[in-house]
Amino acid sequence: MILPIPNEYEEIIRYIYMIIYPIIFIIGIIGNLLSSLIFSITDLSQTSCGIYFLLLAIYDSIGLLGGLHHCLILGYHISIPNATYCRARNFLAYTSIDMVSWMIVAISVDRYVKVKFPIHARIYCTKKLTVIIACILTTILILKNIHLATVFIGDFTDNAADNCDPNPDYPTYVKFFENVWPWIDLTTFVLLPFIIVTSCNIFIIKYQYKRHLKFGLRNLDRSIIRFLLISSISLIICNFPVSITIVIYPYISKNNAKNDHNDKVVFVFNLLRLPAYASLAFNFYLYYYSSSIFRQQAVLLFKRLFRIQIKYFTEAGQCQVHNRPDYLSLASNNNDENSNRLTVSTFANNLATILGLSPDQTEKSEQPMFYSTRPLEIPSSTWLFHIEGLDRLSNTGISLDDNGEFDIDSIHSKLSQTGNADALSMGSVIISSKSDLNNFEQALKDQLSRIDQQATVNYIVIVCDDCKDDNAAQQIQNQLKTKIDKIISNDPQTLAMTLITKESARVRRARQVETASANITIAEMYSDEYPVMFNLFFWTSLVLALIVISIAYVFLTLDPGADTIIYRMTTPRLKVD
Repeated sequence: MILPIPNEYEEIIRYIYMIIYPIIFIIGIIGNLLSSLIFSITDLSQTSCGIYFLLLAIYDSIGLLGGLHHCLILGYHISIPNATYCRARNFLAYTSIDMVSWMIVAISVDRYVKVKFPIHARIYCTKKLTVIIACILTTILILKNIHLATVFIGDFTDNAADNCDPNPDYPTYVKFFENVWPWIDLTTFVLLPFIIVTSCNIFIIKYQYKRHLKFGLRNLDRSIIRFLLISSISLIICNFPVSITIVIYPYISKNNAKNDHNDKVVFVFNLLRLPAYASLAFNFYLYYYSSSIFRQQAVLLFKRLFRIQIKYFTEAGQCQVHNRPDYLSLASNNNDENSNRLTVSTFANNLATILGLSPDQTEKSEQPMFYSTRPLEIPSSTWLFHIEGLDRLSNTGISLDDNGEFDIDSIHSKLSQTGNADALSMGSVIISSKSDLNNFEQALKDQLSRIDQQATVNYIVIVCDDCKDDNAAQQIQNQLKTKIDKIISNDPQTLAMTLITKESARVRRARQVETASANITIAEMYSDEYPVMFNLFFWTSLVLALIVISIAYVFLTLDPGADTIIYRMTTPRLKVD
């Protein structure tokens, strides 16, 4: 919708959209491109929210492309009298901007679930479910905005302020578009998303505050508080004013058709549209300001893009044996360039062998970690503490090369085949903030108390989403050592180990389908996430290609005589009342 602007305000709006909007557009496209790269190729792509942030960057860019229409009309006085262009532009612009709001909602709900239900979050906050939710939201918003792509859109009369306004041949729809549609759009675009996002953020902040009071800590985690407040405040400040102006404008125009007060409202409306577009452009920079993890991944991306030479680590992490039965002895391992270095799969196969299970098939011979004087005997109890997201805990562990991820499902599947599925007991601790790190000892104690006492294999996974502090590794190591020493004192013949990996392991429940058999040939670079990545890039590329084709078609079918700027060289005839 373009509202007519009186002459005294026309020059101000013209220069604003002629100069400021192109700057917002360029900054936004660059930021959204970098954001999409960060959530596609860095470690952040492994999180469940990664797809939401990737789609958010894509829809931000589409929304900025739709804003070029206002830049041309208000800034350069260039109109495109083409019905196909108007319907495609209105539909894509409204749908993409709606999707931006609901992607923020999805991110907030995902964060709420991880805080409120940290254990169940590893089951429900998955990439597959994320894609399903994104598809459902897209379908609903397409149905909501589909009328914008029909014959109801397109005003090509002589006195039309914007050719992309409702078609005056359908007066009932014009009335709906001016009086009812703004309320629907206000509710779905601003009010409902703001209520959900703010409710989730209030709960998270309240939950963090209660935890600090419970454990006697004084300071809240300011980084997450800052991120939550920015997401809520920017959503309401940038989008609510222009939406409410669209709602109230029809009532003002009826009562003050030629009033100066109405002229000011029109001027303010066109002015308030800029913050809404700015919210589409500056998400990348808000993330960079409010999230330390995002800053680190952004710096790493910049180094890759500008080919800055950085040290390449082939190590996936390390493992450390804290205690072992008498009949087990550690194999010597120099980890030099000429030796057969240990890998993550080697560790998994060695663990399976110790538990009396068959190891997975490998192309190369693997170096053993243990030698046993009693090959048929298995430990009375085995404890494995798996720390994800760190390079190492100490300098005394055994380095592991990166050839895959450790998957406890393989051990569980093999135990199930032998009828010992109940022998495995699992627990998890998630460290997503500094407060979680400070309260790690208590959280670990709670998980250990829930471990099945009848289980012989105990697996505790510790997910370090926010362990970038230099003291984090030392703090986790000290608190783990206390618990491990207690376990060893209760059972001196237990096998107690820690495994540290950079990548996130997938912990699935017993009901999940077993993995494919080992004789299936799969490429070395294959990933289970490739179908998701393919669909995202394919459909995004298809939409952008259709946009480019539509723009090219519009310009090829333009009537030069109808254009008032580029082709008309004669003096226009003054309109006579």
